[in-house]
Amino acid sequence: MEIIIYISAFIVAFANYIVNVSLPLYLSELLNANPLQIGIAGFMGSFAYTLTTFTFSKLKSSQKFPWFIYASFGIGT
Repeated sequence: MEIIIYISAFIVAFANYIVNVSLPLYLSELLNANPLQIGIAGFMGSFAYTLTTFTFSKLKSSQKFPWFIYASFGIGT
């Protein structure tokens, strides 16, 4: 079970890194966004991930499942 958690954590962190790199490129190229808008979009993505993970950890603290996996799916929708 620990190996699955480690692999899942790596994949989610890698996906978060890819999104954090590609989001400014997308916003600046297609939407001509200024640096403030790019910064706000990056902050909101990181804040949503942190808030969702914290909420799932408090609501389901008795279960032994990595809720950060659900958190990453919740941010994508």
